[in-house]
Amino acid sequence: ATVVEIGCGTGGNLLPIAAAAPGCRATGIDLSERQIGFARALASEAGVDNVTFEVGDILAVDPAALGEVDYLICHGVF
Repeated sequence: ATVVEIGCGTGGNLLPIAAAAPGCRATGIDLSERQIGFARALASEAGVDNVTFEVGDILAVDPAALGEVDYLICHGVF
């Protein structure tokens, strides 16, 4: 499965998903460089290698660039 979370923050939702489903490909996008840096560090420390975190504005995400997505998560974005 391919999972994308927009507004992922520090990866609190996405990291457990990626860890529990090692066959999935997970991508998190958030505007905050600081939170993305923290999420990347957490993923590295936990050894979760099927997740990537990208700095980006969720309003500017090109859906075509994401490709086919099985699950799109947007939780707590205001």
